Amino acid sequence: MLSKGDVKSQKLQVEFSLEDMDTDGFKQGATYNAIRDWIKAKYGYRLTNLNIAQVKDRMS
Repeated sequence: MLSKGDVKSQKLQVEFSLEDMDTDGFKQGATYNAIRDWIKAKYGYRLTNLNIAQVKDRMS
């Protein structure tokens, strides 16, 4: 729905578990651009730097 633009709201909260994600690349110092590109390619979502920072903060 997100990638097709079928969501009516301007705000959308997406929750997911980090347990199912392979985060090895993130732990080795991936850049925000690399993380953003990987998420876009794998899941089709666009992230902001804030989204990435929030997830990184939860992991530490």
